[in-house]
Amino acid sequence: MIDFQDSTRMRPPMTTLHLDTERNGSNNGVAVSEPFVATTFDPALGVWSLTRDLRVLFATPVAVRLLLDDPNREPSGETLGELVPAAVLSPIRAIVEQVVADGRPRALRGFWGDARLRSTFVRNEDDRIEGDVIVVSRPDPIGMPGATETGDDLVDLPFAYFRELSGLSTRQLEVLSLMGLGLSRDEIAKRTYRSPKTIDTHQATLRRKLNASSRVELSMLAQRLGLTQEIAQLPRVEPIRSIR
Repeated sequence: MIDFQDSTRMRPPMTTLHLDTERNGSNNGVAVSEPFVATTFDPALGVWSLTRDLRVLFATPVAVRLLLDDPNREPSGETLGELVPAAVLSPIRAIVEQVVADGRPRALRGFWGDARLRSTFVRNEDDRIEGDVIVVSRPDPIGMPGATETGDDLVDLPFAYFRELSGLSTRQLEVLSLMGLGLSRDEIAKRTYRSPKTIDTHQATLRRKLNASSRVELSMLAQRLGLTQEIAQLPRVEPIRSIR
């Protein structure tokens, strides 16, 4: 049994995840520990088990939904190179190697899919659970502290994977992020050095592309996603093409 505890200002005082691995199975020729109990105060929490060479031993459904394009995909037995864009592998590999070597938790934060996520990497110290590292992924809204109370080192991805938002231009993403801050049309125009009429055009395009009925709905969407002006300007990574 592993208890993963994460305290933040955004949640109840403690979030505890229980993984019970009495059931064992195999997938794609790889022995996996299959968690059949995952109890948490936060249903948005996703959990992975990785080997040091980045092979997935198990992933909870929430983890698959958060990180993969295909929510029905069973990633057990695959390597991360088969699942995520190549640009992401280098920082993940570095973090896994560091965590395995010194046992100190690390966190990787980035805009992934259509929200800002934080994945915390913890060395597996339980012999009953297969894998070298346990990864816990969860939404990372604006306002979350830079480091959790567990003392993990935080690394920010230098790019973004926009998934459903990939149809938006950089300028449209920027306008959307500023709407999330509650800025008026004129304030956004001043911040972006554009005319109010141009901002009106961007907002109309955003409502159409995102199927939003109002400016307020767009603002709430930006807040929920954790979209910032800095994220909107990050280089983009392309989705991986399924090999299946």
